[in-house]
Amino acid sequence: MNETPDNYPEFEEGFDDFEDLDDLDQVDARGFMMRHPILLILVIVGASFMGYKTWPRASFYFTEMTDCGNLSDRPHLRQTAPDTLPELQHNTYCTLDGTVNLMHALATAKKDGGQPGSEGGRLETMQELAGVKYYVKLSGEPVFAILPADRKDVHHHRVRQSSLFGYQVRESGRLFDPAIEPGAQATARYLRLNFGIPDNQHIMLFDVTQHPSDRWGFLVILVLMGLTVCLATFGLIRVLMKRSSSES
Repeated sequence: MNETPDNYPEFEEGFDDFEDLDDLDQVDARGFMMRHPILLILVIVGASFMGYKTWPRASFYFTEMTDCGNLSDRPHLRQTAPDTLPELQHNTYCTLDGTVNLMHALATAKKDGGQPGSEGGRLETMQELAGVKYYVKLSGEPVFAILPADRKDVHHHRVRQSSLFGYQVRESGRLFDPAIEPGAQATARYLRLNFGIPDNQHIMLFDVTQHPSDRWGFLVILVLMGLTVCLATFGLIRVLMKRSSSES
């Protein structure tokens, strides 16, 4: 049989003290937010700024497929039928035909930090070139295609020809202007320097590795930022309404 200790009322008083402390913490927390609505405003501004910066990348998720035509035909069409010439616009998802017209190509670094082609003249395997991208100049227009070095057809052409000269690009991808694309200005300068393209000549990049479905991550971030703005705005309205009611 359990016995009740003689000092049981003291235990009750102790627990009552803890309950009072919990209530005090809640009141202080609410009072802190009501005294500092500027924090909610900062959250709204920060989330809005992040959403604004994310939108250009997330918006590509909704881009529809278009046809950018054959680059080799563009010089002739510009002279004979300029009205039929497809416009090459920034941040476009399109199909494009083009031919690599130079032996020269630039490559990004391998996963180990090494440069492709630095294995004593030995051509690397597709596994060794995982993640590497080639920048190649296409004929007809100052457009550079970005190709995955570890893709079977790209790698086999390079092995057969010892270069990508003559490789046919007939696929879909993202066409963008490096002068507008965030973080691509340095790449544009490097391409101009290595391919001898003057600064006054407009260039475009066609990345066959980029597709709208790849942008779902940016879309999730955009949605989260929107929810954050809504919740912070709702909290700010509640704070202001409580402050108004307490002053009246």
